[in-house]
Amino acid sequence: MIADGSLPHQLIITGISGIGKSTIAKIIAQELQAPFILFNVADLTGIDNVREYIIQEYKKNPIGHSSKVFILDEIHKFSQPAQECLLTPLEENSNTYFIACTTEPEKIKSTLRKRFTEIRLLPPSSIDRMQLLNQLPYIVHQDVKDYIVEITIDLRTVKNLANLCNGISLEEAKILCVSYHESKQAIDIIKSLLTISNIDNYLELLKQYGNSDGNWSSFLHTLINYYSVVLMNKRSEIAKGLKAYKTLSELTKPIQIGCEKARVYYLSYLIFLTLKGG
Repeated sequence: MIADGSLPHQLIITGISGIGKSTIAKIIAQELQAPFILFNVADLTGIDNVREYIIQEYKKNPIGHSSKVFILDEIHKFSQPAQECLLTPLEENSNTYFIACTTEPEKIKSTLRKRFTEIRLLPPSSIDRMQLLNQLPYIVHQDVKDYIVEITIDLRTVKNLANLCNGISLEEAKILCVSYHESKQAIDIIKSLLTISNIDNYLELLKQYGNSDGNWSSFLHTLINYYSVVLMNKRSEIAKGLKAYKTLSELTKPIQIGCEKARVYYLSYLIFLTLKGG
């Protein structure tokens, strides 16, 4: 449709969370060779925001391009008046492509929804997900490879993980991959928890990390991701590991939000006890 110019100017991509809706929207924009603006509707729910940001951008002509693309992520979060406000630009014959993404199309007003051509994404099969999981170390960007968890995941683990994740490829990737935004220093510290026999040695490393102005929020995120994979591979029952991933962050919620440093220390101690069989 892109090649012959028949691509509708209004598309809505529907499907479960993490299946790749916004990624496909960006790919379409790239194939159109058009600049795109990604609007996170969760931050622009009201009609005033639609008028100030979306409508004003809509009125501008793309510089150096014949068209532009607006990606409306989570469009169902627009208020009813905001959805009404979108009707006019959608009805106009313009050089703007509107690509909406949503997990809940039923929350969109029928008058707005019927103006879009729907692309429904279905979850991949277990076999497809297994193939994706096996290929993760090879398809990631070279700069990210050093930050992939250095654990060999056997076929049985991959198979069970694919079956348990309900087809949400993004969630599977999160479980297998460490946040690549972390510094090598932070990752080395986290990995050391596997081999130490005394928690005080690990706490000393954390102290050094803090003294070097380390980012505790990023550290906490990586700690949760890394050790959910470790626990998954150390236990014979895959479900225990998957449950660990989903609950590790819950364990630190009683600690005041924003106290990432305290959460890191607390969670590290719990992980240490778990790994040592305590």
